Amino acid sequence: MATKKYESMRIMSLEGSMLCKGDIFTAIKDGKPDPQAFRGILDESLDTLKLAEVYARHEDEIGYPYLDGKKRFCRAVVNLSFNRAIKVYESYGNRYVLNGYEVTDEDMEDHVCFCMVGNQPTLIAIDVSYREDSGYAPVEEPLPDALLGKYFKYDPETRSYKRSDKVIPTAFTCQDIREHLYTHGFDIDGVHYVRYKRSAGASRNGKCLFIAEPLYADMMAWSSCDLSADTASDQASWQAYIALTLSSIENVIKLPKKSILIIRDRISRFKADAVCVKETDAHDLRAEEEETEIENVIWDGEALLDASVFFENGYNDHGMMLLRNRFFKTCAFNTICKSGSRIKASPPSDSLQATPPRERSRTSSSSSPRAASNTSSLCRKVNLSSCPLKHGLMPYTAARPHPSSALLTRISLHPTWKVAWRTPTIS
Repeated sequence: MATKKYESMRIMSLEGSMLCKGDIFTAIKDGKPDPQAFRGILDESLDTLKLAEVYARHEDEIGYPYLDGKKRFCRAVVNLSFNRAIKVYESYGNRYVLNGYEVTDEDMEDHVCFCMVGNQPTLIAIDVSYREDSGYAPVEEPLPDALLGKYFKYDPETRSYKRSDKVIPTAFTCQDIREHLYTHGFDIDGVHYVRYKRSAGASRNGKCLFIAEPLYADMMAWSSCDLSADTASDQASWQAYIALTLSSIENVIKLPKKSILIIRDRISRFKADAVCVKETDAHDLRAEEEETEIENVIWDGEALLDASVFFENGYNDHGMMLLRNRFFKTCAFNTICKSGSRIKASPPSDSLQATPPRERSRTSSSSSPRAASNTSSLCRKVNLSSCPLKHGLMPYTAARPHPSSALLTRISLHPTWKVAWRTPTIS
């Protein structure tokens, strides 16, 4: 098993609203990377391997090493989430500050800071008291209610400012923040970041990766195979496919391009009860259970990979591999595809193995001892899985090789554990 060089890199994981509040964000503390900023983890993937190569060419422009320190801090990408909107007054502990302003302790006087905005006295910041024993110094000269506004009030009994029962409105929604950062990007410690990718997992919870701008062109050209997003009619699918290289990997294997055979899709259509989501005349969404026609691409995302590839890469005791590459993803099942392949059988180790019973030698089409020996040497342990066939799932196993001129399109289990093969006609 190859050693992972870029496993568990620490990347910045931030809330988008932090970068839009006006105060300058920094990931440096005491001259070193701040661990509180680098809370995200990026597993090794084809993306991180390529990123290291591209980063080496642009390191002088960025000004930081690819991996900084023993904890492997990486500034190449930043993970952003968009779960918090920005209020008109943002709270920082017990201090509320008007959005777009920065206030220090020196700016505060008698728990408030106000100035003229558009020839009008405006409350910029205010310290409020939440508890009587919080050490809050008594207010000496209370501000009038007109200047405090409707979100804060003065309590004469405790001589302190408090929050009123009015809800502070939103200045920028989560969608506003997302659109602004997607369009304009942001700066951290002198590096400008632009929108990069959204992995399948990140898209479900609204997160997105941003990348240092000097790396963007090279990484996107590689990720998209030099194709243009403008040519894609389905942008959602495009974003999903360019993010396939972000999938964490265990190892890298090489497959000869000329050894790959692609067959046409087959679509199964049938009627079934399902929850259907439809748009109403008022442009709302409504979900109702009804009978509808369902389409199922039978072999979508499936592949048969010769057992020799599993054996050569140390996975001979595995029944499948999940493979990812640029614009490529598949679940490759361990199958003897080559005529005359010789793979040493693995000893039984669990209950999920497809080993034919002893009666198999008597039902074999060849009765010669030599043929029986060859057949038994090609029978190997393969984990049981399932193959979608129209309405349901049918268990299958690859317990014997098929002729090199045939493609495995359907395998049925019979009482004698014989394997049924069919050679399709592909027009």
